[in-house]
Amino acid sequence: TAGELAEAFGRDAWAARRAALLPEKPSAVEQAAASVRALFLRPFSDSSLPKGAGLDMPLRRAQYFVDRGDFVKAAEELESLQPHVKAKVVKWIEDARRRGVAEQALRLVRSHAAALPSASSGA
Repeated sequence: TAGELAEAFGRDAWAARRAALLPEKPSAVEQAAASVRALFLRPFSDSSLPKGAGLDMPLRRAQYFVDRGDFVKAAEELESLQPHVKAKVVKWIEDARRRGVAEQALRLVRSHAAALPSASSGA
């Protein structure tokens, strides 16, 4: 469901934010420090689409789209993350894309079903 996908995003985005605080191959000390810093990160709560190019900006924009139910655009934003950060959300990206495909298929079926009565009445 959309709620489950949004909840999963929250968990995965936190892990990605933590990873964004680290170099690609962190030491144990760097990992511990990043965990402590991540505890103090405030949740994203942007009322307008965030702009900019900071390390966490793709995550902020993705959160913006998740909050509005647009999981496909959120997944597109996450594609621009650094590889070691993106690895934390890759499953979520796949799930969001599958949901987008399913929603598109459902719209197509509904559109087709709505067109059937008018097409058969003209015959």
